[in-house]
Amino acid sequence: HGLPSNEVNDLVETRDGTYWVATRRGLARFDPMGVPGAASPRPMFSVVATAEPATPLDVSALLEASDGHVWVGTLAGLYRLTVSDTRPPALTRVELGVSAEVLALARRAAGELWLGTSLGLFLLRSDGGIEHYTTRHGLPGTFIHALLTAGEGQLWVGATDGGLALIRSGNEADDFRVVRVFTDADGLGSNWINQVLQTSDGEVWIATYAGVVRMR
Repeated sequence: HGLPSNEVNDLVETRDGTYWVATRRGLARFDPMGVPGAASPRPMFSVVATAEPATPLDVSALLEASDGHVWVGTLAGLYRLTVSDTRPPALTRVELGVSAEVLALARRAAGELWLGTSLGLFLLRSDGGIEHYTTRHGLPGTFIHALLTAGEGQLWVGATDGGLALIRSGNEADDFRVVRVFTDADGLGSNWINQVLQTSDGEVWIATYAGVVRMR
C-alpha cells in the first residue's frame, strides 16, 4: 500500500485533519482516500524526504505543537516537521547538544516541549534553553519511554528500566522535583513502562511489559 515499514510506532491526526504515521523507515503522510501504488496520482502514503535518503529515519514519536507544526522524535534525535502550501513537507533537525534517541514527547507550556530519551529527560524551553534530567535528579531510569502531562506543572515519566515517576517542574532551571516513584512493589506489573494515558474521570492507565495497570 506504500507504507514504508510494517512497524508503526505512532500516529497523529493534526488539527487540519492530516494523518502522520511514524514508522521504522521514515515518516509518512496517510491519505485515507488515496490509491495504493508508487505511480498513483494520489498515493495512500507519501514518505517525507530527509537530507539523508540512504538512511531513512526510525521514527518513534509524534506530537502536534500549539503553532501547528509537528515534533518528530526519532532514534537519530529530534526533528521538526514543517508543512506549507507551496513546498513539500520538510524535516529540520533540532540540536540537543548530545546524541540521544527520542522515544516520547509531551507538551509543557506554549512553545515548550518535554522529551523522553535514551539519556534521560529533556526540556526544551521557549527561549531556546535546554534542561537535562537523569537518575542523578531522582528519575527512576535512563530510558524514558512514556510521558504524560498531569497539570499544575506535573508530568508522569515512565522508564523502561525503573518504573513510573511523578515529577514537578516550575519555571526556574533548578526547580525540578521527583514527587514519587512507583515500581512493581506498589502494584505495577513491571518496572518497564511503555505508555501512560489518563481518562476524563482522572484514572491513569499504565501499559507495562507485564500487562496493563489502572491507577485510581
